[in-house]
Amino acid sequence: QRLATSDQLVASFKNLTFKPERPHRPGYGTLGREITLRANFFALSQLPKGPIYDYHVDITPSTDIKRIRARLFWLLEHSSQQGWAEFVPFIAHDHSQRLVAIKKLPQPLDVQIQFYEDGEAGPNAKSKTYTFAITLTAELDVTGFKK
Repeated sequence: QRLATSDQLVASFKNLTFKPERPHRPGYGTLGREITLRANFFALSQLPKGPIYDYHVDITPSTDIKRIRARLFWLLEHSSQQGWAEFVPFIAHDHSQRLVAIKKLPQPLDVQIQFYEDGEAGPNAKSKTYTFAITLTAELDVTGFKK
């Protein structure tokens, strides 16, 4: 029954005025219970003309400690390693396994990072070295996001 009216619902959205910062909502329901919902919604104001490159990140040796992974990604963003530093302004990541870039990164790409804690002056002789293996998984076409 709901599928029979979905075309009408979609057509009704065309008559609505909206601000780009919030998604449309067709109205309030009458069943269920009220909840607070938070969404990871953001306006796409500027997109690159070309594709967005999607990468998988493997860190060796591996660690499941979120604080260490977050620090490693911070160190990656601030690395001056040749062959990597020139791409840093064009990347974003999830502090875990995924990295996206608006410029294609060289493949294969391994970045060496020496770990040191926040507040320390820098790595020392005992600092553990981690390797980021960054592998291209897909080219995401952004033309469908644009009006």
